Amino acid sequence: MNSLFDLIKSQAESYLNQQSAIPSGQNDQILEEAQHTVVNGLQSMSPGQLEMLNEAAASGTLDASNPQVQGISGNFAENIARKLGLDGSTAQSIAASIIPMILGKVAGKGTGGFNLEQILGNLTGNKPASGEQQNSGILDQLSGIGKQLGLDKDGDGDVDLDDLKKMF
Repeated sequence: MNSLFDLIKSQAESYLNQQSAIPSGQNDQILEEAQHTVVNGLQSMSPGQLEMLNEAAASGTLDASNPQVQGISGNFAENIARKLGLDGSTAQSIAASIIPMILGKVAGKGTGGFNLEQILGNLTGNKPASGEQQNSGILDQLSGIGKQLGLDKDGDGDVDLDDLKKMF
């Protein structure tokens, strides 16, 4: 996750520093929200959508008109407008500028790109190919902490919505 944040920061920081509409001191909050929104957006995509994102990045056509980019950009603009008090047009302008740039790098466009499947695997703990060792994802680690805290109320070995229902 730190390397993803470093990627986002390297891609967006100079752009944010040039924007007079962004109050001083909010750049880090915007960058953190960009990371959160990109991660959530990628996690919510279907395999087909992820493939389209990868193909667009590989062909150099990943821009603000891409449906996957539009979805993440819209969520990001809404989040920073609500959380940081930015006006809607400023938030949309920031999103339209930095989200395609970030997703292009995450999907492998240009040099220094990341492996999208590896990022998602680290976040979700996807099952490895047969014969490979399982790397526990962040969500699996959080679930494990929840089990240790006694939050596995239905005894099925994970912490999920069913456990939340049993709490009430």
